[in-house]
Amino acid sequence: MCGLSHRSSPRVGYPFFGPDADGAAMNANLDAGVGPDPAAAATKEVAASPAASRSPVVFDGESLWLNSASRITRIAAWPVLQAWTKRHQEEAWRPHRPRADFRSLLLFRAVAAPEPGGLPPSLAAWHAFLMTIPPHVQDAVAPYPSGHWDLLRLLAAVPDCLDLFDAAALSYCLAFARRFRMPVTESDPKTLTHLVRRPRRAILAWLGFPEQETVVRIVGRIPMQVLSVRLLRTLRMAMLASPDAVRLLGHVRPITPTVLEIVRSRVLREAVTPGVLQEVAEREDADAKLQVRLLRDTLDMASLLRARSVQVAAANSASRFRSCSDLKRRHDTLVEELALLRVRGRPFPPPPVQGNADFEPLGTPYELSREGRLQQNCVASYGRRIRQGRCYLYRVLRPERATLALVLRRGNWVLDDVRAK
Repeated sequence: MCGLSHRSSPRVGYPFFGPDADGAAMNANLDAGVGPDPAAAATKEVAASPAASRSPVVFDGESLWLNSASRITRIAAWPVLQAWTKRHQEEAWRPHRPRADFRSLLLFRAVAAPEPGGLPPSLAAWHAFLMTIPPHVQDAVAPYPSGHWDLLRLLAAVPDCLDLFDAAALSYCLAFARRFRMPVTESDPKTLTHLVRRPRRAILAWLGFPEQETVVRIVGRIPMQVLSVRLLRTLRMAMLASPDAVRLLGHVRPITPTVLEIVRSRVLREAVTPGVLQEVAEREDADAKLQVRLLRDTLDMASLLRARSVQVAAANSASRFRSCSDLKRRHDTLVEELALLRVRGRPFPPPPVQGNADFEPLGTPYELSREGRLQQNCVASYGRRIRQGRCYLYRVLRPERATLALVLRRGNWVLDDVRAK
């Protein structure tokens, strides 16, 4: 195996603007200095190689070495917390973002110091590596659902960030700051140390959120277990797009992914009051998603009736839904109105799947409207989507009476929903 040259030695870089989950290049412009002595590093690499060790995981007191048949990865222990990898036949090391399950490992760290030989060599190496991380840091990071490597590196570089960990979403944003600042700007630990001492609204503004105390409270209401970069970016986008989103979210606790699904859409957002959002936030995930589907279907039916100049109170009302029960009542009213309309227009395009004795395609607007009335659902509003080739509805006769929906996704027809009466 090739040793480490001085030019290819691992270098210690600033952690925040490192690689994303897709393995993009780590920022190495703000190096704190080169790695250990090249000759010593080469000696340790050889000692940790698969040929020299019976274990694929070795901890030498300074770094954790992960060996596979094709490559070797080195993870420097606390407080450096940098990682590099290379293939065995290569000389140059590349910055690396470990994909280890750090949540399980951090929970495992609670195991008492094992007796000699009490753990398999690989687990013993991981245990020794984790024990270099201060216990209070481990306790702060372990409960998060993801992002543990980035959170650990945040605390290694800027220990004062620990004061922000009572607001899980804020600390998570800082750990992934590179995903929130466009274009990516570089900053050294001294700059970040100064930033985290500023008011939290200023920190969020630095991350691209509106600089308001209301926004600080909203971000603080996101449950730790649902945190993700995607969710936080969606929240930021919704609040930047409309002051109405900030106003609505300011009345809701907790802020769930389903609540954000409503608020991010202008059409859905303008149709609800904080009362609806609060009810959605308090419901189980499956029931909350059902309310979103009910909201979309109700708005589609109202739009369809307006397009046909049907003068009905439920279709033309400009008032927002006040509660989930109000939404259900107005939904059912529109179902009845569409069923009474009984539009007999030209047939729909041919179905993607032919029917049989168990289910039949609903091939005309009248059949679709009749199915909605008999099954007490909102399929009567799907006519436009069927004509556009986006979905197709079927009457299910066996094993029990229901309505079935197929949707076109990426060129394939797939099952979307089956609704019994």
